[in-house]
Amino acid sequence: MHSTLQLISFYRTFGFVSIPEDQLPTMIRVGFLFCFGEMAGCNVCPMRRAAGG
Repeated sequence: MHSTLQLISFYRTFGFVSIPEDQLPTMIRVGFLFCFGEMAGCNVCPMRRAAGG
């Protein structure tokens, strides 16, 4: 999922962790090309949670 920067700590309480941009699948990175490799500049942070968490 993608969180706004202001909600990162909120989602962490549910077990989500941030994903470095360079570790995202290609298709997701392509969807955010408008951020020019700087998702924080677009106010978003990719996050994930382990299955079953």
